[in-house]
Amino acid sequence: MTRYSFKSFTYLSSARVYDGAPSTQEETALVVRPHLTDHVYNISKLAGESLCCALDNPACRVVRLSNVYGVQDVSNLFLTAVMREAIETGSVTIGQSAESSKDYIWINDAAEALIKIATHGRQRIYNLASGMNVTHQRIADILQGADYKVTFKEGGAKVVIPSIDVFRLTQDF
Repeated sequence: MTRYSFKSFTYLSSARVYDGAPSTQEETALVVRPHLTDHVYNISKLAGESLCCALDNPACRVVRLSNVYGVQDVSNLFLTAVMREAIETGSVTIGQSAESSKDYIWINDAAEALIKIATHGRQRIYNLASGMNVTHQRIADILQGADYKVTFKEGGAKVVIPSIDVFRLTQDF
């Protein structure tokens, strides 16, 4: 068997793995629901995490990223899609309720923290998030302040993603 050596290996996972968990602290027991198609992604991330953590090597770390956003983002993730629609059309309709919320982290902040974790991390698993949720209403207020028209779909579901625990990250860095 070939042996590889490395100074650091950082696996990028997702804070989505906390869906259904009792907390968002890194050591909490996680819940998977194989019968839900949305959990296929979570299960694949946890499989990667498990492989990393099974290695008896402290230089192998897992980072659970929250919702990363940035200027050049071309994804169809919620925040990017809302901003793109507002810019392209001058207005946007948000399909979820104004009280919906999730944690977002700016890509530059995420990149800086990833470098710190990869080079100086002392823990095997870190959450990488802002640590506070932003409501869809707050996003709407910002867009409206920039003269975009924002409406919410009547009867849109309220989706609140639990706030991500960043104590370990802030303690170490």
